[in-house]
Amino acid sequence: MVASILFHCFILKIGVPVILLCNLDPTSGLCNKMCMIIQWLTHQLIIAQVSIGAHVGNLVAIPKITTTTSTIH
Repeated sequence: MVASILFHCFILKIGVPVILLCNLDPTSGLCNKMCMIIQWLTHQLIIAQVSIGAHVGNLVAIPKITTTTSTIH
């Protein structure tokens, strides 16, 4: 536990719906609340098919993003 935040881990599987929670590329439709279905997984990328909106059916690549927490002393 760091800075009162528990470490977490989740397992992704092909065919599972996911929701994007950050604006990665708004011009390509990769923005908050974008619903997608996972098509392919690697250690560095998630390939997903957009399931709603103007970009429905498009395949998108989402890179691995490492997040960290900072502690204030």
